[in-house]
Amino acid sequence: MNKVLKYGLPFAVTAVIMALILIWKAYYVKKHMREMTITFQIDMRKELMRGRPISTIALRGSEAPLNWHKDYPLADTNEDGLYETTLVVKNPQELEYKFVISGETVEWEDGGNRRLPLPSNQDNLLLDHTWNQKDN
Repeated sequence: MNKVLKYGLPFAVTAVIMALILIWKAYYVKKHMREMTITFQIDMRKELMRGRPISTIALRGSEAPLNWHKDYPLADTNEDGLYETTLVVKNPQELEYKFVISGETVEWEDGGNRRLPLPSNQDNLLLDHTWNQKDN
């Protein structure tokens, strides 16, 4: 005899319904959960030529994995004065961000936040900036 769960449905029917719900949820979330990979580059060559000591260049912003209180560091792997990092933003809409020079104290870029409305038709972006120049 079949086991009967709440509401009088046989166990097998309940199991099939639950499996269909889980499959639908996985499909729906994947279809509607979008990710965008953004590579940020900042040119610090002018600052370095002026003899400015730079310990850490970092990014802060409004959308995870960024936030306004913690540094997301950029790297100058070939020591050419161009710092870079790549991050993934989930369900992107608009991103506000700023570059900071971080060390014993934190120096924020001049002016307001950089704003980037994230396009819905792209999965990858490359953003090329210069310190203290609002080029977007």
